[in-house]
Amino acid sequence: MRRSLFAAAFLAAFLVACAVPQASPAGPIGAIPDIGGMSPGYLGFCKKYTKFQKEWNCYLRHLLRVVDKSKNPARELPNIDILARQSGGFLAANCHMMMHVVGRTFARRHHVTLANLQRYLPLSNDPGCSAGFGMGMVMALGPQITRGGPEGADAMCGRAPTRFRQYTCFHSLGHAYMRYYDGYISYGLKACRALGSREAPDCAQGVFHDYWLGLSGQDAAKSTRGEPRTARVLCARQHGSFVIGCWYRYYLAIPPKRTPSTAVRIDGLCHGLAGLQREGCVAAASLISNPDPFAQFRICSHLKGDDVDSCLRGVGTQDLPDAFTSGLKLIARCGSLATSARAGCYSWFGRTLTVLTDGRFAKEGCRRLTSRAGRAGCAAGAKRINDPLITFV
Repeated sequence: MRRSLFAAAFLAAFLVACAVPQASPAGPIGAIPDIGGMSPGYLGFCKKYTKFQKEWNCYLRHLLRVVDKSKNPARELPNIDILARQSGGFLAANCHMMMHVVGRTFARRHHVTLANLQRYLPLSNDPGCSAGFGMGMVMALGPQITRGGPEGADAMCGRAPTRFRQYTCFHSLGHAYMRYYDGYISYGLKACRALGSREAPDCAQGVFHDYWLGLSGQDAAKSTRGEPRTARVLCARQHGSFVIGCWYRYYLAIPPKRTPSTAVRIDGLCHGLAGLQREGCVAAASLISNPDPFAQFRICSHLKGDDVDSCLRGVGTQDLPDAFTSGLKLIARCGSLATSARAGCYSWFGRTLTVLTDGRFAKEGCRRLTSRAGRAGCAAGAKRINDPLITFV
């Protein structure tokens, strides 16, 4: 059985590599095309399309052309990050997922291997276009990664120059394993566990992410028959940190009927759950509650008890306009929470902001907080940047 799965996955990868690249069957559910014709912005002519798939295809086709022409995606992708953010709208919202496709296609066209992968990985911590492109390339290397075993995969990600890119690499491994094993989640999780206790949770989050993408029909991910179709069922079968990772991107890929835009809605969405299941559900709901991290924080502040800490895990620090300056304003708000929630808040944001700023926040940001408890909590969190992040980005 296992050998047949290997063969099927290899054949699928070969067929995709030989095909003309196509758009994902669907982009992020709920995304809508830009309206208003050819408005300004990068590749703005794509905005003339009023149907989602046509606009998606237009951006995808031209982004691939730009990256191909550059022959140096490591330096080109950071420029595209800037252009996408400045353009806003559809491109900014979907660039990460588009770059999954572009990255996979580029890796196959240009014969990217594990040996030369670092040459092509974007020189950026940006979670949008750059992270998506890097993930796409790693997805395309599934057969090579699997042949190298867990030691080879661990060494590949360990060579990444920043903690952010190491995390992105391990998350990408989860996607790559799922593509290689043709969407069979048990094989993907087993491959992640073989990496070791530190790397496995972030890898597993990539596995679960790909699983939900497959169920929602996105990013050419596979959906296998007979597997659970809801987080309440699948995540109840997991253990430890895998529970939270299982939940985290569920609502992002398969949104609920009503956006959990208030604390009351988050509580209702997670009704009847307890323990790690509740923690994962609240974090997943927080992730889609609002695109503004400060608005997310306000929503979390209206929850009670341990739900506050769980909710803060979904606050998009990666979406801050500047991780250092805006991050200082965000973490300072931890002091407004109930006393029981402050330590976790300072620690989590100290940790994620340190990852996003390549260590600068630990050195310069934590000490700018006005309270002694805030400085201590921030510093304690910053020291944990090498622990599994699980719900990050």
